[in-house]
Amino acid sequence: MFPGLSATLREQFYQTVFETHLNTCQYLTLQLLILLLQDHRNVSLSRLAKLFPQPIKYESRVRNIQRFLNLLKLSAKLLWFLTIKQIIKQEVHNYQRIYSAKISTKTLG
Repeated sequence: MFPGLSATLREQFYQTVFETHLNTCQYLTLQLLILLLQDHRNVSLSRLAKLFPQPIKYESRVRNIQRFLNLLKLSAKLLWFLTIKQIIKQEVHNYQRIYSAKISTKTLG
């Protein structure tokens, strides 16, 4: 997906995007859903609702998960845009740091 980036760096990019884009409750819900999906790969909405650790009735958990998954903030286009924006910001920062170091060494030399 991102050539040259380790899995840890990719996770940091996604984590940064999600933390800044979602509120705390939404971010925690996303983390819980990801953990559940990693453990139970083939799941339905009803299965997720049964497994979801939320102290409310089953029907309410189903509606809660449905509303969460339908958030416009979770659209693939928007999340990819925000992820790419974060990568570009990081790359520009790295480039500026390298460029500044080259200028410093030229003025000293």
